[in-house]
Amino acid sequence: MKNLIIPALAGTLFLGGCAELLRNTTPTVSVLENKASIVVRTQVLPGGVRTAATTPNLTAASINHLVLQIFELAGQVETPVLDANNQPITQDLTNSRLGSLITFGNLKPQTTYRIRAYAYNAPGTDAQNLISTTDSGSYVDVEVLTDDRPMVTTLKVKLIDVDFNGQGTFQGVTVTPGGYRPTGPVTVSIVPAEVLLNEGSPAEQGMLDIYLPFFADGMKWTYQTVTTVAGVPTTETLVQEVSGVTQDGFTLTETSTASNAPEPQTTSKPMTASGWFPPASELRDLGYESVTVLAGTYAGDTTKFAAAGNTSQNKRYYWITGNGGLVLMTHEFKNAENQDVVVRQELVSFEP
Repeated sequence: MKNLIIPALAGTLFLGGCAELLRNTTPTVSVLENKASIVVRTQVLPGGVRTAATTPNLTAASINHLVLQIFELAGQVETPVLDANNQPITQDLTNSRLGSLITFGNLKPQTTYRIRAYAYNAPGTDAQNLISTTDSGSYVDVEVLTDDRPMVTTLKVKLIDVDFNGQGTFQGVTVTPGGYRPTGPVTVSIVPAEVLLNEGSPAEQGMLDIYLPFFADGMKWTYQTVTTVAGVPTTETLVQEVSGVTQDGFTLTETSTASNAPEPQTTSKPMTASGWFPPASELRDLGYESVTVLAGTYAGDTTKFAAAGNTSQNKRYYWITGNGGLVLMTHEFKNAENQDVVVRQELVSFEP
């Protein structure tokens, strides 16, 4: 299961104005300075529907412990990442620690990693006690690049069918900015889970649908992103352009030019209108709020949203309008070195 910034809303930014949001399908790890790391937050949502009164649901409460293991991925070939003693890197979470943050650090750039989750209903790792699937429903692929974009995605653990169709969701693989250390073992650390802010009210899908642009060939958004790490800013320009519009979708071409990169980077990918914004379940509605960005002042129908996974230490906000989609995104968090990071992505121009 391949999975900007939001999205929690899950890393990393709102398309429809922000390419980062739609990187849910291919997460990236930000790379700065000396440490690339992947931080996994496990938040359980019970799933499944009972069809037999004598058969209990498989939910988060059914899990005795959860084992996370990280692999390097080449094509579909998985190679376990090893520690200094040549043992596979794993993290074992008891049920009471499912909401904790797990950090896999000292990772290499330009490398794709796969994080697998194994849920057991009893101590140990006996196969007969495994209650999660081993298919794409229980892993996420994360690509470590060399840019500086923080990102959030989702790690799901699909529980096996009993007499119902059940699934528990472990929400929020958060990728923190860093770089990499070419020597030394991969490290694993754990910190207590943070409390969600639960700001505003749940977002409604109908409102997001109203904000969808009428996609047409040549439609273009230009954004300026300023990322400030420990008081030091870097600037990037992102241009998104729509082409090849049909009733089934369109092609989105993105060109990114960073102040610290020698050449622009251009990518193209197929898109659909339904995938332009993240689902409403990943957002909190904070109401109408005017906002001023480089493109001008937006008021009236501009709505401010918060990421549903916001905590006091990791906060993302989005301003979306019916005349331009995403006009502003802000993200504040601490990186692996406990430095303050502030990201501001604002609309420079919109050409409908």
